Amino acid sequence: MKKNCDIHDLNVVVTIDGPSASGKSTIAKLLAKKLKFEHLDTGAIYRAIAFWCHQHGLSEEDREKIIPRLSEVHYTCEWVEGIQVHRLNGMIVNDQIRTPEISQFASKIAAIQEVRDLATFIQREMAKDKNIVVEGRDAGTVVFPRAPIKLYLIAKREERAKRRLLELQKKYPGQKEQFTLEETIKELEERDERDRNRALSPMKKPMDAVTIDTTGLSIEAVLKKIVKVVKQRRPKAPGKIWTKLIGYKRAQTTFLYKISYLTTFVIYKICFRLKVYGLENYPCDGETAAIVAPNHSSFLDPPAVGVACPCELHALGIDYLFRVPLLGWLLRRINVHPVSSQVTDASVLRTVVSLLKEGRHVLIFPEGGRSHDDQLLPFKRGVGVLAALTGCCIVPTYIHGAFEAWRKGRICPKPWGRISVVFGKPLHWKDYEEKFESRREAEAAIMNDLKDRILELRKDFSSQHKQG
Repeated sequence: MKKNCDIHDLNVVVTIDGPSASGKSTIAKLLAKKLKFEHLDTGAIYRAIAFWCHQHGLSEEDREKIIPRLSEVHYTCEWVEGIQVHRLNGMIVNDQIRTPEISQFASKIAAIQEVRDLATFIQREMAKDKNIVVEGRDAGTVVFPRAPIKLYLIAKREERAKRRLLELQKKYPGQKEQFTLEETIKELEERDERDRNRALSPMKKPMDAVTIDTTGLSIEAVLKKIVKVVKQRRPKAPGKIWTKLIGYKRAQTTFLYKISYLTTFVIYKICFRLKVYGLENYPCDGETAAIVAPNHSSFLDPPAVGVACPCELHALGIDYLFRVPLLGWLLRRINVHPVSSQVTDASVLRTVVSLLKEGRHVLIFPEGGRSHDDQLLPFKRGVGVLAALTGCCIVPTYIHGAFEAWRKGRICPKPWGRISVVFGKPLHWKDYEEKFESRREAEAAIMNDLKDRILELRKDFSSQHKQG
């Protein structure tokens, strides 16, 4: 088992969401140029997929035919002499994907989950290791939920319609008479309704986004407002000392989290000779939400996993701990959230779902309590329910040695033990959702596989440990 994991530095992502013709594309391009960032046109990705469907005679009703063939779609975008060039399977499609027909078609096929998954994958791949400005209708809510700077542009419907009409007339001067303001308003209303009410990734304002009304404002005025917001919200690079001590990603957390992490790391290294394996399996792209699901037999388990994870981790804590003044204050500042009962409780579900939808990583023990004999207890439904509600992945995790160091019933831990944390390959909810007809069956299956994975990790670790 490998010990190391390559962690890429996080770059700044600026998301611009909002309804059609609110000025997203124009502002995104100008902002990217001013900040010397790259511009990621998400709409072009959906339009490229729609154009591919059109080429192959597929409509939005042909869902069952579209899904298995999405692997044939290969989209790339690059800047050539200051011009953004969109390619679909090697062919330049700049003009083809901008027609009104393809634009409407793109909005319709965006309601297909598999199409959205492909588009999200393309966007995240294109954004890796870059400073980017990205615009769309779910850029800040779904694709980049942890972007540090989020904007939401709005404008009155009539003004948006006038902008779209001028855009169409400019692009297609020979067809000016075909475009009318009334028809454009109608199309915008239909598109807004479709985007707001679709079941998958509906258009909505990200909770932490800054709203900017572009009605009556010039492009220069809007850009000036946005640049001011970006300067205020742009995160500062973490200090070199913290980066060297605890890694780049952890160095971006709060001061108390950094101090707590470093202190715990030193204690576990000295007192329990902590070792971490399987980091190559851990999903650390910065946007993928994950439930870290380990076995549980000791009070030493939560800090051990927190130290082992290469990313910032959130956890749950019994609410009575938060009533202790100083302890409660500290727990809240190191990402521990108060809960009153089991993970299946409605209030707990809401807390964890909100964290996962922000792309966070949450520690949850699937057994729901500590084992008396270091054997796995029956798993609760909670982890499976959360995976179904959020579509997140589950990271099977095995903790070895914590039970011997501080088993249930002991007053205090036994020092100088050996604790190891092993991460397994993630389980993805999508794989189970596609395989089973009912959600309950899929939840049961993913929980069974989670238990089997943890048992396999224990078996493999024990085998290699004996050999070593």
